[in-house]
Amino acid sequence: MSRIEDDLDDKGDDRRGGKGRGGGGGGMNRRKVCRFCAETTTLIDYKNPQLLRSFVTDRGKMVPRRISGSCAKHQRAISTAVRRARMLALLPISVTGSEEDAMAMQIILTQDVTNLGSAGDLVSVRPGYGRNYLVPQGMAVTATAANVHKLEHDKRVIAKKVAKERAGAEALAEKINPHDPPVRPPGRRGRQAVRLGHQP
Repeated sequence: MSRIEDDLDDKGDDRRGGKGRGGGGGGMNRRKVCRFCAETTTLIDYKNPQLLRSFVTDRGKMVPRRISGSCAKHQRAISTAVRRARMLALLPISVTGSEEDAMAMQIILTQDVTNLGSAGDLVSVRPGYGRNYLVPQGMAVTATAANVHKLEHDKRVIAKKVAKERAGAEALAEKINPHDPPVRPPGRRGRQAVRLGHQP
């Protein structure tokens, strides 16, 4: 019997520490779920660089499976789509220097962020900062077409509501403090009397 077989009992437990490979057995490392297996409506298309940027690092390299959580089937499809997008210049082959600005990620802030913007602002940030911090913390959402459309709709609704409230406030102020009736200028005799110092 080999050394590995000797270290494993009949139930497959690792006597050197935990069950199976890696030891521990505490279940701390949860298995990641493939995004495209969970969301069957999401398609991998090379003409959608906004989606593919989630699987490309800040330097333009492919994100490995152990980080993205994609299955082998969809990882191959992502790799093919990224290569096609690079050939059509939809994605850069490598990012250096000022080209990093071209990889900026657009997000919509859901709350005020210091030195970045206020809630409802559409801003551009580095993909790592937005994808790994702002979005998981619930401080922002990705600026997809649906989210941008919803943001514009909400802004129009808020603008109409503010205009309506302002018009109502002005009408109420007009009722409370009506303007004085206009004063007619004095006639010819009145102007002459005023010049002479007499009452008209």
